[in-house]
Amino acid sequence: MAKVEFHQVHKKYDHTAHIVKGIDLTIDEGEFVVLLGPSGCGKSTTLRMIAGLESISDGQITIGDRVVNDLEPKERDIAMVFQSYALYPHLSVEQNIGFGLRISGEDKATIRRKVADVAEILELTPLLKRKPAALSGGQRQRVAMGRAMVRTPSVFLFDEPLSNLDAKLRGSMRSEIRQMHERMKRTTVYVTHDQVEAMTLADKVIIMNQGHIAQIGSPREVFAHPNSKFVASFIGSPTMNFIDVQIAVADSGQLSVLLGDTQVPIVGDYRGQAGAVSLGIRPGDVYIDEHSGTFEAELLSYELLGASALCCFSLQGQQINAEIDAAIPVKVGQRCRLAFDLEKIHLFDTQTEQAVFTPTNNNMK
Repeated sequence: MAKVEFHQVHKKYDHTAHIVKGIDLTIDEGEFVVLLGPSGCGKSTTLRMIAGLESISDGQITIGDRVVNDLEPKERDIAMVFQSYALYPHLSVEQNIGFGLRISGEDKATIRRKVADVAEILELTPLLKRKPAALSGGQRQRVAMGRAMVRTPSVFLFDEPLSNLDAKLRGSMRSEIRQMHERMKRTTVYVTHDQVEAMTLADKVIIMNQGHIAQIGSPREVFAHPNSKFVASFIGSPTMNFIDVQIAVADSGQLSVLLGDTQVPIVGDYRGQAGAVSLGIRPGDVYIDEHSGTFEAELLSYELLGASALCCFSLQGQQINAEIDAAIPVKVGQRCRLAFDLEKIHLFDTQTEQAVFTPTNNNMK
């Protein structure tokens, strides 16, 4: 295992495209870290700089106690699993898994033993003599993982390895990757734009945006305590609602949210000014409550998701989604009374888009 550290790392192309903008980052030994963000945010470039597949324009990367800026990929003690599998079509599964060991000069007996051990872990033993063309997508991805695992490197790198698989296979492969990490305890850096992968796999999530690190934390922390509107909108499915509201502060210090003519007292740490803010609340924290609901809204659309349904409401001229129990009988055009879980609301400054409010009882860590 090895710690990976970034010290003011930049990546530029032709002095015009600034892809990674001076990031500082520590990935601890044995940690499973996910780099998460939209396309073009710099996450894959960051991974490729660790691997040595991209040069560093400025700054320093260390793996363990070595500065690796000028080291070739083969000198970095890393193994990488690509999105495209990158298997040799003319080689068998056994030969693909053991290819790196043969190149490094391992003897045949050692290669057979290591390949057999990895194949057993990944349930590939019956497939060792097959060529990649005779494998399913999930089996090919396991072969690519096996080729990385057999070398027992200090750091595993995964570059969107599941994006070519269907939804069912992605679920099973997520489980296999996490189990592999638990067995081997190797430092792992995993790139994805899929927040479900990030939330289910990571010990720590690093959310990137436009070449910067937007937030670092556990999956639970970044979900419950997003530090900006960008992070709040990127984490969570269905995506968070954002509503334009006003904040009023009474002489007593009591905070209230004003939405049209409706005033709702809130309790928590408010770090902004009185006036316009953006209120964020997740669809799962919006409820239909005909007895004590605070807001009246009209149902615009209804999408059945299975046990739950996603409802889109018009609330005083603004749209808001609620994820409700599918057993609740509602129909498009109906007027309903909605309630918010006030312990789960977020407030963001309209100019900086930074979080300015933490509910007193929102202690989810």
